[in-house]
Amino acid sequence: MITTPSQTNGLNQLSRSLYTDGSAIVNTMIQTSGAIGTAVAVSILHAGQRSFLSQTRDPSNLSMQVEALIAGIQDAFIFASIVAIIVLFCSCFIKLISVGAVGENNDRVKDPVIKKQLI
Repeated sequence: MITTPSQTNGLNQLSRSLYTDGSAIVNTMIQTSGAIGTAVAVSILHAGQRSFLSQTRDPSNLSMQVEALIAGIQDAFIFASIVAIIVLFCSCFIKLISVGAVGENNDRVKDPVIKKQLI
């Protein structure tokens, strides 16, 4: 929900010749941060499981292992919820930039080839 508007807003800062590079960087960062977020969430899930099992008398009991899995999942969801709330709060501070079409604002066009075509 936030990725597309923020990507558009960020790409509006670039000249047309840099759109492909900017898009590649943004997409790489999305993939990398998704992988890091997944790894952190799984680590929190595992830590929650181990913490729960360390407090039980019989960690090899199947019902205790299921409850430990549930406890780990709850910890991971709490983490994801906190991250989502922080991101939602931070999204309120994204500055929206109104940019006209490329030709309406010749000062914004940085690529000399495109600027020459507009004149």
